[in-house]
Amino acid sequence: MPTAIHLVLGTQRPDKNTIDMQSKDNLPTRICFSVPSVTASTLVIGDMTASTLGNHPGRAVYQLSGSKLVQAPLISNPRLDTLLGQQTEMLKQAHYERKLLTSNPAIQPTERERMRVK
Repeated sequence: MPTAIHLVLGTQRPDKNTIDMQSKDNLPTRICFSVPSVTASTLVIGDMTASTLGNHPGRAVYQLSGSKLVQAPLISNPRLDTLLGQQTEMLKQAHYERKLLTSNPAIQPTERERMRVK
């Protein structure tokens, strides 16, 4: 069964320092959301299309062998806050438990447990 590796790179301000030609040549599929300048759009996808998308949240140019406009789903801020809040609470709990395990001299974790906690 064939397998593949998917590499996702992102930048908020595309310029010649963040996207070099060697990387660009080795990444055939590109997605570019709205950018403020023709230069940035040209650097990412090779034409000015991404600079003309305007204020449409989630609108992007998808490019493989040709370009087409796509619409990514929009997750509202309240929903995102709920999802991230749940993850934050889980991370805080894990951190608290790790701190308890590593700071209490009465608890002597096995080598395997020490490796898992790190």
